[in-house]
Amino acid sequence: MHGRHAGASSSLVVVRIVVLLLVAGSLAGCGGASQGAAATPAPESAGAATGAVSDAPWPIKTREHLDLWLHGFAMLQADTTKIPYFRRGYRDQMIVEHNRRGVSTQLDQNRSALSARFAVNRNLVSAQFVALYFGSWDEMSRAISSCRHAATLGARRTRANRR
Repeated sequence: MHGRHAGASSSLVVVRIVVLLLVAGSLAGCGGASQGAAATPAPESAGAATGAVSDAPWPIKTREHLDLWLHGFAMLQADTTKIPYFRRGYRDQMIVEHNRRGVSTQLDQNRSALSARFAVNRNLVSAQFVALYFGSWDEMSRAISSCRHAATLGARRTRANRR
């Protein structure tokens, strides 16, 4: 019974972190442009008005925290939308690969409990875009820590006000 509660509390922690990231993403969106956005501007669109095609290349960026974040969502969601969020069959291919290699992650072990949260709160699907607001895992981790700290302070104040 102890193991069951430990799994439930760990999935609750993950859900809370996802909610905190949603809040952090919303706050980041309110703050204006980020450093990353200013560093690499989009190609000039002056040719768009005349119908000309620009030769300026779009930048290709590697952001590992984003890849990992989206991989997690792809593994948890049953993406049945007409226009898929992820490549069709991605989750199944990853499960087959994990099984072939004998790999089991905490995400694999908690998939059922975490996936069930999408049915309870359909807005969690939008949390997949939170990582786009951050340039690195460190930046995202700092935002999570700040949100958790603020939530802890808020809970303390609420308890103090109830006394």
